[in-house]
Amino acid sequence: MKKNAFSPCLNRYIKLSFGLLFGLISLNMLLISVSFANPTPFRICTGSSTGHYYRVGQIIAKALSKEVKVSLIETKGSWENLGRIHSEQPQCDAIIAQDDATAVYLFQYPDKIGQIERVIPLYKEYIQFLCNQEVKTNKLSELDPDTRILTGSYGTGTFITWTLIKQLNSDKYGVLRELETGGEEALKQMINQRRPQCLLTVNALAQGIMVRAHDDLSQSLKLLNLDDPSFQKAINQAGVPRVLYQRTHLHKNIYPLLLEEHLETQTVEAVFFVHSKWMQANPALAESLSNQLIKLQRNIQGAVD
Repeated sequence: MKKNAFSPCLNRYIKLSFGLLFGLISLNMLLISVSFANPTPFRICTGSSTGHYYRVGQIIAKALSKEVKVSLIETKGSWENLGRIHSEQPQCDAIIAQDDATAVYLFQYPDKIGQIERVIPLYKEYIQFLCNQEVKTNKLSELDPDTRILTGSYGTGTFITWTLIKQLNSDKYGVLRELETGGEEALKQMINQRRPQCLLTVNALAQGIMVRAHDDLSQSLKLLNLDDPSFQKAINQAGVPRVLYQRTHLHKNIYPLLLEEHLETQTVEAVFFVHSKWMQANPALAESLSNQLIKLQRNIQGAVD
């Protein structure tokens, strides 16, 4: 039988083709292994290791572990996070921060506008005013000018929320004096001092100091209604008018020892922000991150409830 004259050429072509194919596959596998061996760093500034921001950061870190190398940075909260990500050499690539804290920060530092991008709200935090029995009214808008507001230290979420509340209705709240006292010390002060005082807390429901107040001190304390329409004023946040607080009704069964009827209060969103330069440098990862966060919202809400 006569051999095909083109067989040697064809054989060489086939061998070359397979060689190239296997070479491309090997190269692709190498690139994949390199990407897994050296994933893109992603630093998230959170909050105290005992608080919700850090817990939420852990959930996010676990979900993103196959795509980026996540480092959780413990901080004092929103204000410190905003300072770290806006520094000349950013110390985080992403932060969790209260929506109102971001607005106040950009009021003070308008040159920082545009350096971070609002990705997605993670969960709602509740503004809660816990007062002693020296406060005779049940409404924040009717507080006596002699009332002291205990806010926690400068830079905490509660301090910042109070700062913005005063700006929203300076006629009513501008005359009230704040004291940088929080936590157990604030509870002791409200119980022991015979003067009208209220402790502001911004947190998920039935968490932190509110558990102690409800379980052990409910006979001496009460919660105020936050029914002032000034909370719904639009704030110019980075050039966009937005309402930062949302009115909500709190069922009395949430705090049965503190409430005899349902409470009207306000919520503010805890938001995930990412540095604009990081998003621009990693567009595919940024899109994947956004999609992952959307899927995580239910888990995150469950973690803070």
